[in-house]
Amino acid sequence: MKNLSKKWKLLFSPFFVGLITTIGLYLFTIGYYDIDFDEPEDSINSLYKFFYRLNLESFNQRIQSRGPRKNFSKDLALITVDERSLDLIGRWPWPRDILAKGVDNAIKNGAKVIAFDAIFSEPTALPTLKIIENTPSLDPKSKELLKSEIFQKNPDNEFARSVYTNADKIVLGTFFGSNIPWMNNSFENVCLGLAFKGSKTFEVWDNEEAYLGVFDKLAVYIPDVISEYFQSAIQEMRNTYIENEKQNYDSSHLQQEVDRRITSYCLEKWLKPELDPDYTGRLADNWQEVLKADEDIKASSLEEWANKFASEYWANPVVSASDWVLNIDSLNSAKKHSGFFNAFQDLDGTIRRAYLVAHTGETYMPSVALKGFLVANNYNAEFQLVPNDRFKGYQYKKVSDFSITDLNQEAKKLFKLPVDEKGRLYINYAGPQKIFPYISFADLVKDGDTLFYEQRQWDGDKLTDVIKTTEVSKKEFLKDKILLFGATAIGIYDLRVTPFDKNYPGAETHLNVMDNIINQNAFHSLDWEYENMSFLVLLLGLLLSVAFTYLGALQGLLFTLASLFSTYLIDKYYFFNNEVIVTILFPLCTILGVYVSITVYKYFTEEKNKRELKGTFAKYVSPAIVDEVLSDPENIELGGKKIRMSVFFSDIRGFTTISEKLDPKQLSDLLNSYLTPMTDIVFKNKGTLDKYMGDAIMAFFGAPIQYSDHAAYACRCALDQLVKLKELQAEYKAKGLPMIDIGMGINTGEMSVGNMGSETVRSYTVMGDAVNLGSRLEGINKQYGTRIIISEFTYADVKDHFICREIDWVRVKGKLEPVKIYELIAENNTNDSMQTVLSHFNEGFKLYHEKQWQKAIQEFEQALSENPEDGPSLLYVERCKDYISHPPEGDWDGVFVMKTK
Repeated sequence: MKNLSKKWKLLFSPFFVGLITTIGLYLFTIGYYDIDFDEPEDSINSLYKFFYRLNLESFNQRIQSRGPRKNFSKDLALITVDERSLDLIGRWPWPRDILAKGVDNAIKNGAKVIAFDAIFSEPTALPTLKIIENTPSLDPKSKELLKSEIFQKNPDNEFARSVYTNADKIVLGTFFGSNIPWMNNSFENVCLGLAFKGSKTFEVWDNEEAYLGVFDKLAVYIPDVISEYFQSAIQEMRNTYIENEKQNYDSSHLQQEVDRRITSYCLEKWLKPELDPDYTGRLADNWQEVLKADEDIKASSLEEWANKFASEYWANPVVSASDWVLNIDSLNSAKKHSGFFNAFQDLDGTIRRAYLVAHTGETYMPSVALKGFLVANNYNAEFQLVPNDRFKGYQYKKVSDFSITDLNQEAKKLFKLPVDEKGRLYINYAGPQKIFPYISFADLVKDGDTLFYEQRQWDGDKLTDVIKTTEVSKKEFLKDKILLFGATAIGIYDLRVTPFDKNYPGAETHLNVMDNIINQNAFHSLDWEYENMSFLVLLLGLLLSVAFTYLGALQGLLFTLASLFSTYLIDKYYFFNNEVIVTILFPLCTILGVYVSITVYKYFTEEKNKRELKGTFAKYVSPAIVDEVLSDPENIELGGKKIRMSVFFSDIRGFTTISEKLDPKQLSDLLNSYLTPMTDIVFKNKGTLDKYMGDAIMAFFGAPIQYSDHAAYACRCALDQLVKLKELQAEYKAKGLPMIDIGMGINTGEMSVGNMGSETVRSYTVMGDAVNLGSRLEGINKQYGTRIIISEFTYADVKDHFICREIDWVRVKGKLEPVKIYELIAENNTNDSMQTVLSHFNEGFKLYHEKQWQKAIQEFEQALSENPEDGPSLLYVERCKDYISHPPEGDWDGVFVMKTK
């Protein structure tokens, strides 16, 4: 039964509670890293989703705490469609010949690249053509001539001319209307890719200069004969749709609408069980011809080949795009470079990461930020798609080795970008909006030599960042600048939420991405976090469980706070300031979780028992003893330790006579009314009540809690008791009770202290010669007419703060060495009358030891003239007279021998 009891105690111990908490956190961590939080929000467990949002918010707090960066690129600026531009040029959208003029001026003044966070998907409306057509007075030839002149003046053509002329320095923007989650099944992705290759969008992308290389080691080969069958079906669908829909769409939207419909159709129909008989059904019906055309296809039917293909297919992590929105044809024909400017929000709607590439099928397109950087420096980007070991049992790819190479140096690798497995860059925002200079487009259109820019700058007088407007030379400012065109005017720009601002211009997020690429300071996570964070949580939880099991409530709290603060410092200075993002919530939650669970357990079990014991035990001894006994079980064992401390004795004088005058109840009430406040004074001064001995109080200072100034506390306790005694004397007099007086003795020295007694009855007490001396000092007060006598050992500790007078040299019975004894007068200062008494007494005491008895008597009598009841002076007058009558022997040393204990 005893062993069984021990097992149950172990099972329901603080450590076991901490262990259970740790295992729960460990399993939660494993599950957390198995979740793709880019999946639809409804498919994610609410607890994981809540924790993920907390983790995102922790990033916000950390980057806000860091504040704006100082090391951002000075080669970036934003061309803004702002309120000033709207006032000068007119409402947006502007005539595109105005855009052409601004672009030409910027390039002429040295701009390195202009990238557009804008799309020009609608042709400029020319209502004058309808007016010409509907004018009866014009003959057909005149109409054609006027139309030709209008065409020449078409602002779209002027903008296209500007783009064509500056094609090496222009990156047009585009975006896709929807993105397909990266875990789509193989059929849909293949269909999307094959359909895209026959689309107008693919032609636009394919005509650009290649600045992006992708090496997919896991691509599954699609036989050419299958691709040809499929492309044939797509082309037939395209021709049919164009013929049927050309009346419903203008030419600029017709191709895009056809592409969208074909893609949607293919996603629904191709390689599905309900194979469409008009198109993809040809592939199934003519499968034997397919096998003849390609003998390497080892499948008896299309369905068998599709199943085999699906088993070999690896899902692509890069964002999959469809429904591309393009610029008008004239611009697409004129440009060399473009990039998408889609923004990607986290679960809480904040933009923290940016995809650098998107793909449709096997075609990859860069973001406008990445493309702008590459074009500005004539660099190339390349990356690999390799197996993702994070998701065990699934065929998922991941982006790896995303490198920037120099086309001027035979594609030499310059550096790697710390993208995640999906090709996203974790944006290291330079700060709030307008960290980068904002140039009003109006300043690019005007012909002056200067321009104004707005930028957040440090104000030394106000000790904060302020937005300042500065006028600079247009040529000097624009030289070698990478410019991004975007809207910031209220009502027309896209508001984004970032860690710094709730209303942040979307265009500036792209500048931050460019800045991160230029300075190579984007945030990134540790490669080992996914696999090792759970083990870190497990190890940390076990160590904390051991620590909190043996720490008390206050110690545990302090240890917890120290652990949390240390974790914060490590994350801030070792990780975050070095652009490393760690999921700091896991160690923080582990620390808090283990601490709270163990503390709650202790509160309802161990601490509850201790509180009950303390409540009973504290009635008899000081709370300090209780705390020490409960803090360490070893304190309850028999035995003790020898330490330097102070002992205190007090006793009511003539208590036997007083007790004879009172009946038992009166005597008990008197003692209780005396001992209660006197004991409280002991406790107030950090003393430990040893015992009551009838009317006497024995206490000690400096144990169990050790402190160096125990002698001072003992003396202060004695003086406080004298003050309380006067109050009690007045109270007893008013009640007609006997007058009481007390004597006290204090000694300081080494004593043995601890639980002493038998196995069944024990007492926390002190023993030793120093204790005995303290008791004797209390007893001799009546001989000297004093109330408080302390030893020379106590005096040595308190002489700088307490007023004392040396009253004798005594030799204790059984000891050879004499001890100097002192009367304790007051703390810090006393009244003038007492100072006079002390002055005469000290002089008389000196003369006494020089055997000048008569002179000594004179000094003592001077003291008595000031205070006729001064006990030591009265004693020494009698001693001096006695020595005059009976001189001491020749070897007299002035020491008084105590003949009694």
